[in-house]
Amino acid sequence: MKKTELFKFLDDLDSVYMNNYSESVSRLSCGGAINLCKSVWRGDIQNGVAIIRPPGHHAERDRARGFCVYNNCAVAARCLQREENAKRIMILDWDIHHGNGIQDIFYDDPDILYISVHRYDNLNFYPFSPKANLTAVGSSNAKGRNINIPWPCMGMGDTEYICAFNRIIMPIAYEFSPEMVIVAAGFDASKNDTLGMCKVSNTGFAHMTHLLKVLSGGKLALILEGGYNVEVTANALTACVGILLNEPPPPIHIGTPMDAAFEAIQDVIKIQSHYWNSLAPVYMDPHQGI
Repeated sequence: MKKTELFKFLDDLDSVYMNNYSESVSRLSCGGAINLCKSVWRGDIQNGVAIIRPPGHHAERDRARGFCVYNNCAVAARCLQREENAKRIMILDWDIHHGNGIQDIFYDDPDILYISVHRYDNLNFYPFSPKANLTAVGSSNAKGRNINIPWPCMGMGDTEYICAFNRIIMPIAYEFSPEMVIVAAGFDASKNDTLGMCKVSNTGFAHMTHLLKVLSGGKLALILEGGYNVEVTANALTACVGILLNEPPPPIHIGTPMDAAFEAIQDVIKIQSHYWNSLAPVYMDPHQGI
């Protein structure tokens, strides 16, 4: 297309930029995610990172959206299912935005566990959809396979994320017992990312990666998603890579989670406890620790 045609075409899409090379570059990006996941699945490597652009978790089955053309994590997971006979895949999305595309694609698939930790802000944060709320749990025989942990406001940091890991993510992950873990690794929840306005440190991301390494025999693939501060994204990703290379996680300070975060976690537990034996729908005092 000529530029005038292209820009007119993009006007009908939701937050997508393209030039004449975007489609071929997007195929390379998606192919990088596929090759990484296959290499980890086959045991050629223990784990790894796909440092790719454009990202993917907003892309839907039939349209590009939110800076994403192809849904890299979803396509890679489907390839593992269809070509490698993978039965249980966990996709954890810690990008500050809800991965609407991943959720929609696997919403009725009981073999894919999708967990997203994101800002929701009562529908006032992208992608501005009620489907990003905690009530979206999956359909038919896949109920409980979709887990949204929607933060009600900005400012969530290491304490809140580790609390979500300890109270929700890891108990469910142990019960699901995935054969492979894929992380939609956006870093816009980092401190100093002015779009996400949250406070996760490099150490926080390192500890989250360290927790995930105990699953699926260590088969772990991090696929780069969002991040709106290049230096912050690079440093956070470097901290995660260090963990994949078996460096010990640095010491981390964990305090008492924000009341808003703790209430959100409790609400998720109440809903998801209908589908997971590892979650007990009981009230816990945040001052008891995490």
